[in-house]
Amino acid sequence: MKKLFSILVLLSVVVVLSFPANGISGALEDIKKSGELRIGVALEYPPVQFRDKNGNPTGFDVDVATMVAKDLNVKPVFVDMKWDALIPALLSGKVDILWAGHTNTPERALAVNFSPRLEKTDVVLIVQKKNNLTSLKAIDTPDRTITCLLGSTSEKAAKMIFQKAKVRSLPDQQAAFMEVESGRADACLTDMYMASPYTRKHAETTKIMTDDRGAAIVVSQEYGHAAMRKQDLDLWIWVINWVDYYRAAGTLDALEDKWIGAFIRGEKNY
Repeated sequence: MKKLFSILVLLSVVVVLSFPANGISGALEDIKKSGELRIGVALEYPPVQFRDKNGNPTGFDVDVATMVAKDLNVKPVFVDMKWDALIPALLSGKVDILWAGHTNTPERALAVNFSPRLEKTDVVLIVQKKNNLTSLKAIDTPDRTITCLLGSTSEKAAKMIFQKAKVRSLPDQQAAFMEVESGRADACLTDMYMASPYTRKHAETTKIMTDDRGAAIVVSQEYGHAAMRKQDLDLWIWVINWVDYYRAAGTLDALEDKWIGAFIRGEKNY
């Protein structure tokens, strides 16, 4: 695997060097000259990115992006916006990079370049407390409704996995949860790090769907990545190497456990 990764990086470098000098964006040089790295985030998803009690950006993604800016010797400037505005903001030049846990899908990869994975999350179903169903087959029936966040990879997964149930996409994650709590929907497909705190807070009415042994049913797995513009090849290659270095050092795994692992286990609440 490491040999394959090295070959891919080498091929990327060869591609970059094959361009004429005026055909490369020079994004790294522009960032260094400006003294700032403008980072697109959506600060409403603890523990990966949110605001602390003083209103400052914090979380796993914020910590990692701050490390990136430090290694570039520039100031991190977090630009907070709604989730569906992130990729358009990157493509229009409003930000230099997205550090918002985007899953690397084939459709998104047509528009932007992705870093190697930064964090992993299990995708699960939030159901009503009184729900006794213990399989995906049992919940995939025409009389049931599953909610998800509009534009998310959970939405795509829901439409692929549940062929019979009604899939209803909502523009707000909390609204998708509340549809289940109120009984207007039977389940909500979402990331484990969002499902765990919600079901702890609403334990009287909701739970994470489990199998007949009581183990959480993992519907799918997703990986979060940083995203960059296609033309910013120098920045993309630098970030690939940056992630590889800190992954090998164990730094990213330690931060993932500090923020995401502890949150899912209920050791920390935000």
